[in-house]
Amino acid sequence: LFVGDVPLNESGMRHHPITPMLDSNLMRLMEAQASGKARNVPARVLDMGAEAVRSAFSELRVAGIRYAVVDTLTDEHLTVLGQAVEGMSLVSGGSGLGAGIARAFLARSAGEAQDASTAGAPPGGKTIVLSGSCSTMTNAQVAAYSAKAPAFGLDVTKCLSNAVGYAGEVARWAAQQSGSSLAPLIYATTDPERLAAVQKLHGAEAASAAVEEFFFSLAGLLAKEGFDHFIVAGGETSGVVVQSLGITGFHIGPQIAPGVPWVRAVNAPLSLALKSGNFGDEQFFFKAQSFY
Repeated sequence: LFVGDVPLNESGMRHHPITPMLDSNLMRLMEAQASGKARNVPARVLDMGAEAVRSAFSELRVAGIRYAVVDTLTDEHLTVLGQAVEGMSLVSGGSGLGAGIARAFLARSAGEAQDASTAGAPPGGKTIVLSGSCSTMTNAQVAAYSAKAPAFGLDVTKCLSNAVGYAGEVARWAAQQSGSSLAPLIYATTDPERLAAVQKLHGAEAASAAVEEFFFSLAGLLAKEGFDHFIVAGGETSGVVVQSLGITGFHIGPQIAPGVPWVRAVNAPLSLALKSGNFGDEQFFFKAQSFY
């Protein structure tokens, strides 16, 4: 797995606070945590189209291979892969694969795309930006945004001692920022050196658990304060926010950045922009708010 031409274990992801990437070979990672062998389907096979990929899958099955790890270098490769995996029981991958699968479905229901985007578009509302990611890109996004918007950096020690009480304090701060034209930002994002110091002092698992407990409590309190637009950076943070808000499903709205759309809850008047740490550019938090 690469970021551009850099193996992922040599990128900023090697500093991830919960799942640091120490080996970029997905076949080795797959075999280390599952039973059975994994093999690669190279990009040159995807260049030949969906049928060639399906044939490669069949050949691997015959050879007793249980997992296929498929190279993709372009958006067209993702489209081909989306077509090739149609009908399979279990497919796993990043958001790029989701886009390829979506395009395969779209080919059968071309008239529904605009209706879906409209259903998921965020109406005007009260917005909060939450960032739990410590990725390289999120650090840049937080730095750019906090220079112009109200921003509150978390004290991890307070999260550890009383996450729920601290969440109440921070929610009150957020509610007092109504005079700003930009949504307030609440963040645990920090650089690798400071992150390492926090983890050494408190323990990596304890610190991460306390921060996620804080964001879980905070999301519910913010909803009670009338916040109905949540822009969230970080996979784990996005998960706890969705759980806290009790959301059961989404309408997928317009794309803010590749792999990151606005979504609207099917069971509540809430809109969210949920992104993994390295998605979007430095202006992501600003761009997300330009949709309403």
